[in-house]
Amino acid sequence: MLVSVIHTMRRSLAKLLLLSAISMALAGLPVIHAADENLFAAAVAVDPDSGQADQISMALDAVLVKLTGQRNRLFDGRLSALRRNPQANLISFSYQELLIPNGGFGERQTVLNAQFNQRQILAELQQQGVELWSFERPEILLWLAIEDDQRQRDMLAGDDRAHRFVLEQTAQQRGLPLVLPVQDQTDYSLLDADAIWGGFYENAELASQRYATDRFVIAAASQSNQNWQVRWRLPDNESGLETFVSRGSDLSAALAEGIHLLSDRIAASAMISSNTDVSQTVKVILQNIQSPAQYAAAIGAFKGMSQVREITLLQAQATEIELTLALSAPRRWLLQAIRLSDELSLDAGMVDLETTQVLRVNVARQ
Repeated sequence: MLVSVIHTMRRSLAKLLLLSAISMALAGLPVIHAADENLFAAAVAVDPDSGQADQISMALDAVLVKLTGQRNRLFDGRLSALRRNPQANLISFSYQELLIPNGGFGERQTVLNAQFNQRQILAELQQQGVELWSFERPEILLWLAIEDDQRQRDMLAGDDRAHRFVLEQTAQQRGLPLVLPVQDQTDYSLLDADAIWGGFYENAELASQRYATDRFVIAAASQSNQNWQVRWRLPDNESGLETFVSRGSDLSAALAEGIHLLSDRIAASAMISSNTDVSQTVKVILQNIQSPAQYAAAIGAFKGMSQVREITLLQAQATEIELTLALSAPRRWLLQAIRLSDELSLDAGMVDLETTQVLRVNVARQ
């Protein structure tokens, strides 16, 4: 009898702690998930002759390109209201001095870092019916071969800081997850510059397996009439192989343009509509709960999602909590946000996520 009473008291205390944690989480400040937050942040080089307002405007344009996936979308009249007053959606900004790699030297560059309000921007884009590049973006591995003016070819070196910086920074500007090979002995044994030059992407497919990215792209850079050009080959399961060429006055410019063209193409195949009716609620069951800290983390994750307008607690059990989420964006956006979350994951047993009445969501251990 005593054991039964102690067990009941422990369960009652656990539930009391659980409800306390939930109340604290629901009353707390929103926590913006880092993956989403980065899509609403921009770092732009500062022109000494431009004013602060122009610099913030440039940062907002960079965010809009990152969200829509298309550089020419800035000419879309539906974005004019957002672009007219960049300060209205600005959360914070700061200036930073960066040392930009340039050969064996470095150049100092002042950069404006700006963070914008994701809830307000998404609401305006949704109201205007602007299509967006899906937040669930593939990780791309880039194999790059470079031919110098002596017609000698080699892979992008692991210590080529200048060109790696250009590739990584341009990809970050576009919101494209880019991975560059470390170019160690294993990489060289699996893939060489001549294979890239010949377009043997089957070799690259084998070499890419150790990096476990979603896709890979191969590129061959060479000089042509004092300028540089890069031939890109992007294998695709549906269309087979997509090829395109980027050009620039120097290799850095040609590589940067190539990343822009790559982003344009990948985004065009993964656009989502913001016209979907979002006046809906979704029931969610959080499962595999072991501690009050997990509840708090889960509620904080949902509160940080721009797709969630309101959270209503229905009931709490020993290891589960049942919620209703009022959405401010299409359900597919919520699903993407959950997939990007470090705290939450969709139950693998669910089959039709778009129409199911109840979403079962696992909570990560704290």
